Amino acid sequence: MYAFIDESGDTGKSKNSSRNFILVAIIVEDVKIIDRLAKKVFSKKVKYKAKVNQLHANKDTENVHKAILKYLKNIDYGVVYINQKDYYSNLSVIVDHLRQNNVNKIYLSKRDTNKKSLMKINFLGSKYNIEIEQSSPTKVKGLQIADFISWSIFRFVEHNDDFYFTKLANILEIKTKP
Repeated sequence: MYAFIDESGDTGKSKNSSRNFILVAIIVEDVKIIDRLAKKVFSKKVKYKAKVNQLHANKDTENVHKAILKYLKNIDYGVVYINQKDYYSNLSVIVDHLRQNNVNKIYLSKRDTNKKSLMKINFLGSKYNIEIEQSSPTKVKGLQIADFISWSIFRFVEHNDDFYFTKLANILEIKTKP
């Protein structure tokens, strides 16, 4: 099993910060299925390919969003998410959950490049005995689908807009103590 993790919102606490910070994992049995889904939507629905090189939910059109939902209906996937402001605490909880659910490899959208952050993520991988690969969504296409799902959940929790959220399947919110 494989998981693709992305985030939406921000971890800040200023008046300009979002109220929510969502960390989301989409879980699939075959990494190629989710990659093909992203490639198919990009090739069929993105009009200005010369200007963009990936799907990105907050920049894509409604046609792209609806195409992703259409293709997601045809694959077997699960979604877990956590909604708290602490990135590394959330990541630890999700990685532990994924390990308990037989995920062998996690693709994580590269967030930081500083050594301390990379060490924390590498520590999580060794702590939970799970492979974590940090990459960009242009290299690991499944991260583009994780971005869409993260965006959909964020719209629901931050703005009470459930249009896309209600069309996703197999969603589990992981609750932790504040």
